[in-house]
Amino acid sequence: MGHAILDDMLRCETKDFQTFSITRFQLAPGARRHVVSSFTQPEGLLEIGLCLHGKWDLSMPERSLVAVTGSVGMMHLPGAFWQSHFDADSTCRGIGIAIPLHELARYVADSPHVRKNIRALIEGKTGELAHFCSVAPEVISLATVIYTGIWDEPLQGLLLEAKTMELLHHLLINPLHGEGFLSSVPRDDVRKLNVVREIILADLEANMTISELARLTGLSPSKLKSSFKRHFGSTIHDFIRQAKLEHAKRMIESGEMNVTEAALSVGYSSLGHFSRIFKDTFGLLPKEASRTFIGTSF
Repeated sequence: MGHAILDDMLRCETKDFQTFSITRFQLAPGARRHVVSSFTQPEGLLEIGLCLHGKWDLSMPERSLVAVTGSVGMMHLPGAFWQSHFDADSTCRGIGIAIPLHELARYVADSPHVRKNIRALIEGKTGELAHFCSVAPEVISLATVIYTGIWDEPLQGLLLEAKTMELLHHLLINPLHGEGFLSSVPRDDVRKLNVVREIILADLEANMTISELARLTGLSPSKLKSSFKRHFGSTIHDFIRQAKLEHAKRMIESGEMNVTEAALSVGYSSLGHFSRIFKDTFGLLPKEASRTFIGTSF
């Protein structure tokens, strides 16, 4: 297990496995100054970064991007230098995965489901990759389970490795329902949609209307609804419903809430209705949700 302090306010912890490494990082709450993390990518690695909470700016050669809650970046830019800028008084959490290209090629082999840009990279048809997009709530939920897992126990390490490989599977195969990889939405509108997504995920109990969300972004309600569906592959209603169920599932699995408390926390007053929708979504009843991981204080 490796530890690194990128900044006295930015904590970073890395665990190495045989074929890849995984890092979790957190900007400590209450940072009173701007925090900058710099990185130069080595040769032969695919770097994957997921923003689990908050946002930060990425400055890269010839481009500038913003990582927001629910977004992922997949990068192979050997020798490229970039910086991550975290605002003062913000709270950010994320995870990163680094996997050598030769191991990546062994994983994907001849699978027909691998993303075209990943296939081109491992076959040497392109030497660079910089792909940024949003992912479905269930992918972020899986990444959150990894982030909150017990990292310093050998037996839990087996589960952590398995969960990370499951996450890699989601990120490397063809687009799943709910992802924004093939979005045709204009870039300016994508930024507004990411704001809407972040607002929803930041407070699942707010129950904001489409009109209220539209006013916050400057989009009309009809354009917000249609653009959100095109970009994320889900209606706003279905996205909120899925996000609430994912949140309830995490609360039950972690032991922070019992089934009744979790149902009420996401707006379900009928336990029977909540149980039916939960099983339709996850394939098991809420009471069957096991406590796989215990959250840490990281």
